[in-house]
Amino acid sequence: RFQIAVPYVFGGIAKLGGDWLAGEPMGMWLAERRELPVVGAWFEEPWTVSLFTWGGLVFDLSIVPLLFYRRTRTWAYVVSVVFHLTNHVLFQIGIFPWFMILGTTLFFEPDWPRRVFARLVPGWSGRMPPAAEGEREVTPLLKGLLVGWVVVQIALPFRHALYPGRVDWTEEGHRFAWHMKLRDKKARVHSITLVDTRTGATAGVDPRDYLTNRQITEMCTHPEMIRQFAHMVARKARLRGIRPEVRADVRVSLNGRAYLPLVDPKVDLLSLVPGLGHAEWIAPLADGVPAGGGGR
Repeated sequence: RFQIAVPYVFGGIAKLGGDWLAGEPMGMWLAERRELPVVGAWFEEPWTVSLFTWGGLVFDLSIVPLLFYRRTRTWAYVVSVVFHLTNHVLFQIGIFPWFMILGTTLFFEPDWPRRVFARLVPGWSGRMPPAAEGEREVTPLLKGLLVGWVVVQIALPFRHALYPGRVDWTEEGHRFAWHMKLRDKKARVHSITLVDTRTGATAGVDPRDYLTNRQITEMCTHPEMIRQFAHMVARKARLRGIRPEVRADVRVSLNGRAYLPLVDPKVDLLSLVPGLGHAEWIAPLADGVPAGGGGR
């Protein structure tokens, strides 16, 4: 139950500031779905954007207490199913809604599948087998491991605070921060340049020669992936006898802002050594209110 609660709780905490309360990227995403029959005409209305924005925030912060409380548990689960199915239909976010619909059943008593089968299947007793001797004992070692696990799960979502800049721009500390659906990044590749340091010759690199369209979309919005892509280009260049340097001018729009460089276009990406510290070669975000601002 704790593990399933983590995405809900920290997802709600992450929505308490920044672009989410300004209505983005929700306003952008709803506007892109205005062609849907019947409901699509509402998706550009400010009240609809506010409903989805505040509804998502309230849901994330309230659903766990309602699931823990026995009297509200069933209705809370029904609401969670509707919430996740809506996300699936509108935003196509993969396996996550289905995983959470299934995982949230852990808030019911452990014998609920037996009780359901007892009602649906004639002759099914639904009774639990007797517990083995000592089965319910929790050793000090296990207690210590569980406490350690809980501490890690609570600390990980905040590790992005150790890095300067916005986590949804730099991606540093974004893993397991549960900043779900808080950013929309669109990228434009102005240039990726391969330089032969022996001859001084330069050549443009087309990412389509190396990656699928989906891979390009992901790569261009993640600084570390851009660095890794540069090494992919360099490996193939060395096979042709080139002593390479690779630079990238990739512009990204975060939640409707103007397109800005994501990485320093003057830096040779092959010279960078990844580590746990902040990557100085990630260009800073000139922050400001998103273009949409939720007012549509």
